[in-house]
Amino acid sequence: MYSIIRNFPSVIYMHRGRLYRYEGPRFSADMRSFALKGYENQGEGEEIPPPTTFIGQFRLLGGSLYAELEDAAKGKMGTFGYFVVCMVGMLIGLLISILFMVCYLVFSGPMDPHEDGGAKNKDNSEKVKTN
Repeated sequence: MYSIIRNFPSVIYMHRGRLYRYEGPRFSADMRSFALKGYENQGEGEEIPPPTTFIGQFRLLGGSLYAELEDAAKGKMGTFGYFVVCMVGMLIGLLISILFMVCYLVFSGPMDPHEDGGAKNKDNSEKVKTN
């Protein structure tokens, strides 16, 4: 069975604007002692990074999507992986088609409202209203 988790989650303790990474054994007693006073043994700790920008989030999403598609293409996800690759390919094709359609409609110029002959006679003269 395929698992989306690639490695064990990091345990990070944040205290007074600094962060401390726990790298010890994954037992509750050890992690508790780290959170109470053990983090002080790591020195100054690290500065908490600023929030990720929209472009940074987009990059992270793109990287994780690439990793998932790579695993799917290599067959690590079984037949579901091939289905995912096909669906992503169709989605990309659909988006490109919509982009071309919008560009065509925008750059093809304005439509002539009299082109279909709705306001003119067969001899291209305007209709005259008589009483």
